Amino acid sequence: MGLLQERIQTAEIYNLALPGATAKEDLAVQLTSLRVLWSRKNTSIDFPLDPERTTYFSFLDVNDCGRTDVDGLEPIVDTIFDAAHDLYVKAGAMNFVFIDVPPIHRSPQAVEAGSSDTIAERVEAWNDLLRAQAAEFGDRYKQATTLLLSSHRVLTEVLDDPAAFDLAEEDVDTAGGGIWEEDLHLTEHMHTILAERLLASLLPST
Repeated sequence: MGLLQERIQTAEIYNLALPGATAKEDLAVQLTSLRVLWSRKNTSIDFPLDPERTTYFSFLDVNDCGRTDVDGLEPIVDTIFDAAHDLYVKAGAMNFVFIDVPPIHRSPQAVEAGSSDTIAERVEAWNDLLRAQAAEFGDRYKQATTLLLSSHRVLTEVLDDPAAFDLAEEDVDTAGGGIWEEDLHLTEHMHTILAERLLASLLPST
């Protein structure tokens, strides 16, 4: 978020992320916070968040994949797009960005726990569902802009060729190294790489 704020200095960013949040358990709370923003009083316009100038990002999935079997993922993905539908209808939202799950099956946590295959199956299933529903959402609401960005692709590039990103080979599976802050979460350096790719997709001139 810091890099996005630095690069887009005129942007006002509302970060509604919660530590350990899941779409299954926490998305409703985050939507409640959004309703406060778009229904805020003391404004002369209908929506304090200008629909044409506001972009809604969804990156709620890592913890769902870590805690939910493959068979239980589709209803959770459904809740994300139900929320996007509500934003479109009730807040006039016109710009949506969905971000898929990175390859957390290659994290030190998954490797050490021997759960890489299980997590990989969940991640693949989630990303397939997200891709299909994002395409369906875009077809249904053609007036809106719908983008799907792949954190999975970016992190896979880094893990497959760390030297290209000024990282060491041992960083690939080491907690506390250049890629993994600890056994699951990414370092600030990796967040910067992801943010730069995000900006390149949204604002090609940056």
